[in-house]
Amino acid sequence: MKIKGLIPAALAIGVASAALAHTGATGIVKERMDTMSEIAKNMKALAAMVKSDKVDADAAREIGSRVAEHANLFPSQFPEGSL
Repeated sequence: MKIKGLIPAALAIGVASAALAHTGATGIVKERMDTMSEIAKNMKALAAMVKSDKVDADAAREIGSRVAEHANLFPSQFPEGSL
């Protein structure tokens, strides 16, 4: 197998592994994963807006507010004793 073929194969395995790892999550771990997914979704929307050179200040502020709301959840999602 050529090296060029190994890179897409490795990426596919990595994506599949991550998807499988998320399917069994419960409790606080699932809450953290959901919070991080929401932040990622909002950041992608903001990045798309910036890349398009059509930044709507009100929309960007709203996205930023949602990211901040989710980020503020993190302290409670890492209770004492969690590693």
